[in-house]
Amino acid sequence: MMKLLVTNIVKTEHCNAVDTNLSGFIQNKRLINESEQLKELEQQCHKEIEEIRSISVGENGKSFFDIFVLQKDINTLARCANNPNIVLCQDKFSMYSSFIEKSIKEGKARAKLLQGAVESMDEIFESNQDFHQESHISWFHLPQEVRLMVLENLSNTDLTKLQSLQKQFLCLYLS
Repeated sequence: MMKLLVTNIVKTEHCNAVDTNLSGFIQNKRLINESEQLKELEQQCHKEIEEIRSISVGENGKSFFDIFVLQKDINTLARCANNPNIVLCQDKFSMYSSFIEKSIKEGKARAKLLQGAVESMDEIFESNQDFHQESHISWFHLPQEVRLMVLENLSNTDLTKLQSLQKQFLCLYLS
């Protein structure tokens, strides 16, 4: 329980998510400073966060800390969550492994939703395509990466709705 408290306090300090002058925050810091064991834990957390921040993820220059601890970019998270090197990082950073594990699960879920939405859009456009109009630019002319980028603008809820909409559309089209 104390480890969770300390990791959250240090994370909060590093991301400026809370006013560190609030009485509750000050009281928690005082509690840490009164215990050698908790101070040592706090130092481990600071060291680990600095190491996590030094790792760049993706082409946008965000750090591993931004993506996997703070979850600042859900789409980069989705692209990286299935990378086996990410799991190695989870094991390497024991203080924040629970945050990283949660992010990996959420990233994998989003990646699955995005892939399902791409497939749904493919099926919708395929079943509605007029083959006599081959000269028109369509969804199928877009590279896979661009299709994903378009769908990344949707929320998880919208991606889920798109997939169920595709099923309804196909039922109407086939009947």
